[in-house]
Amino acid sequence: MAASGPPGAPHELIETLKGLLPPGRISGEPAPDMPGYRTAEITYTDSRGTSGIRLWLRRLTPGIPRDQQARGQCLPIEDRPYDVCRTTTLPGGSTLTTIQSRVRPTVNTGQRVWSAILDTKDGAELIIEEYGGGPEDRSPNNEAIPVVPIDQLASIATSPAWRRALGSIPTPAPETRHPVSPVAGPPANRMRSALLALLPKSGTLSDLNAGTSSAEVVYDDGHGKNEVAVTAQYNMGAMLHNDMTCAARHTTSCTAHQLPDGTEVLAYKTRSDSGTSVWTVDTLHPDGRRVSVTEANSYSPDGPITRPHPALPLPQLTSIALSPQWAPHP
Repeated sequence: MAASGPPGAPHELIETLKGLLPPGRISGEPAPDMPGYRTAEITYTDSRGTSGIRLWLRRLTPGIPRDQQARGQCLPIEDRPYDVCRTTTLPGGSTLTTIQSRVRPTVNTGQRVWSAILDTKDGAELIIEEYGGGPEDRSPNNEAIPVVPIDQLASIATSPAWRRALGSIPTPAPETRHPVSPVAGPPANRMRSALLALLPKSGTLSDLNAGTSSAEVVYDDGHGKNEVAVTAQYNMGAMLHNDMTCAARHTTSCTAHQLPDGTEVLAYKTRSDSGTSVWTVDTLHPDGRRVSVTEANSYSPDGPITRPHPALPLPQLTSIALSPQWAPHP
């Protein structure tokens, strides 16, 4: 049962959390100073081990698209290759996202961390993060499994016991400014269709994601998964004026040349922090259109190596990058 006092105060949040957790030893931690959030931290210990648990409550800002601010969404495998993530819609329109990950999810290192994120239909968000072995970056054992199972963490996040605290959080002032947009490029549907049309017809495709100016897909020719990603942007000439050189790419495996029409082409090979081979062709057209195509011998640039080398040779990447399908419509 929640304690009396100011709604959403750290003491009330900790008492509510205590009432929802299985019996165990609990000690409170100082909450971080996070403007716009109601927060609390505890260390929880029972016969199975110890976890650090962090709680965040807030209200989303009206006027900003939910997908640009809410934490409750599963990111593409290319961005977080090791996550186990699931999002479900609850009765009433709220969504629940559960994530099993690591503190450094792109390279699969650091403490194990389980998360349950509730996004309500009326714009409230509750986040519970549980760190195996103790509070974040204070566990000697990065392989410790969080004590509270992910399904139980989800039940805690969706408990009606949080209604008082969530209801006490004021809604931020609406965002009236126009958001800062990235450099314009083809819309998501064109990025998607162009990438699919330019890849080899043999093999299989999965995990396709596309947005304005970018698209990525996992391509498997039967010899292992291979990520292919394209970025297409307009009006980039001034920004990249001195950047289309091998020296700017910090790799010795690089070639640069200029086509008769003035298009600059860079082709180079690097390695990611996880050891995957990353091959890139970067092009800049005289009209300022920049198209970059990257592939890795994994389903993510930071994922585990799935094949000896990337699937598509650099000349094939060059053909994809130079395709007129990335050009603006007449």
